[in-house]
Amino acid sequence: MKTPTLILTLCISLAAIAQSQPQGGPPPGGPPPPGQIGGNMGPLGNLLFPPDLVMRHQRTINLSREQQDSIREEMRRTSSEFTDLQWQLSAEQEALASLVREPEPDPDAVQTQFDKLLSLENQMKKLQLGMMIAIKNILTKDQQDKLRELTKGDRPDRLQPGGPPPHDE
Repeated sequence: MKTPTLILTLCISLAAIAQSQPQGGPPPGGPPPPGQIGGNMGPLGNLLFPPDLVMRHQRTINLSREQQDSIREEMRRTSSEFTDLQWQLSAEQEALASLVREPEPDPDAVQTQFDKLLSLENQMKKLQLGMMIAIKNILTKDQQDKLRELTKGDRPDRLQPGGPPPHDE
């Protein structure tokens, strides 16, 4: 077998990519929150606000009608672009799987295809970050502070779709 280390590394990477991708497309309302694409946001986690968090607490933070409309528009724009990228990513994943299925995969072809996947994932992360920056810019400082206060001490899984609901509403 040619370059067993490359193939092992590729398999581990593919498993990580498969686990990080939401199944069945983006959840309603836009791209998934941080944590579903490429891990958590680390030190940015309490500085940015996923749309589902803002929607869940819109009354508590006194979100105005104008702010709601602006966030919805940003989510619509981002969701459309995100869906297109997901379709492209899916096609590239299939192409990579096809290459790896070969009895003796060509390491250069596999690496080139893998680079395409990584590029698409990078585009998706940039889109997601841009959306959360736009949402943050729509919120007032007081609203941002209130959201941080509401989520202080939350486990990361509480902010994910399917995680336990917050206890304050």
